[in-house]
Amino acid sequence: MTDGWVAARDVFMLDQKGNAVIEWAAQELVSSRCVKTVGVEIQAGEDGYVALPARFWEGMKRRTGSAYRDWAAGNFTSEFRGSRFRDTPQSILAIKVEFALRELDRMSDGRMSKLLAAQKPKEFTVAEEVPVAKSTRGRRRKSEWNDWVAAVAIVANDGNVNGSLTETDLFELVSNKLAEWGLEEQPRSTVQPAMQAILKRLREDGL
Repeated sequence: MTDGWVAARDVFMLDQKGNAVIEWAAQELVSSRCVKTVGVEIQAGEDGYVALPARFWEGMKRRTGSAYRDWAAGNFTSEFRGSRFRDTPQSILAIKVEFALRELDRMSDGRMSKLLAAQKPKEFTVAEEVPVAKSTRGRRRKSEWNDWVAAVAIVANDGNVNGSLTETDLFELVSNKLAEWGLEEQPRSTVQPAMQAILKRLREDGL
């Protein structure tokens, strides 16, 4: 939690299906923000965060699969419509979403703060201490992995992922998406097990 905002992974303790929180956000009862959006760009405010509008969460109500809602990473892929009725829906990815604690408490009779207070911080021993350089590297790798998963979700949503693809095809699709965002591709050896699992499931499901 930072400055009165709660990360999506912690909000999931309050609502483990996520439907209630998404409904509150869609009705403008709970404010939300993210680090950046991809697909449809929304300008960040003076605090450096992007305020997510209610229509982002209206689109999320139509997208219930785990490919669209990654509560652990805080990444959400919605269907975004313009102000005009006939505007073509566009896919928009919000990265590292947070929700306003004060408003979550108001909607849950204070349960959000109580759940956060009940979380016990991990106690580190001297043997577990990690040099700062290694810790930073680990966080960077986690962020890069989250970006890779987000890219898979986007290309899948665009209808480009199916069981007929080879590992090379999938790797290139995801790498191209990362390149569009100005990010480096993951080493193939790192993501190969995940690609194999994705393609295996798609083929087993006949997709």
